[in-house]
Amino acid sequence: MMKCPCGSQRSYRDCCEKFISGKALPETAEELMRSRYSAFATHQYEYIADTMLPPAANHFDLAEEKATAGQIQWIKLEVIKSSINMVEFRAYFRDNNGDGVIHERSRFVRKKGKWYYVDGMHF
Repeated sequence: MMKCPCGSQRSYRDCCEKFISGKALPETAEELMRSRYSAFATHQYEYIADTMLPPAANHFDLAEEKATAGQIQWIKLEVIKSSINMVEFRAYFRDNNGDGVIHERSRFVRKKGKWYYVDGMHF
């Protein structure tokens, strides 16, 4: 059984898959952020597009993400801090340039019971 890419130590099926498949909605901003990471790791870019609002959505190109999907391997997610509408994390990856890390403080909003990613500050 595949472990969830988000680092929860649970199986993918019992963790982020239920959100990505649309069977359930994340209840917290952290659950949404973790499921978005898992969606990037498993190339589920429609989920990424469906879980963001402007200004972040203004810079997301679904076709481009699909076209470059095989160029990045997501290695590990580290959640540093989480609050009601903010999650600070490090996402480790490997691409053609070697190993890298994205350190971001992401902001989320909840509308009609559904969480959305709206923007983030990179460090």
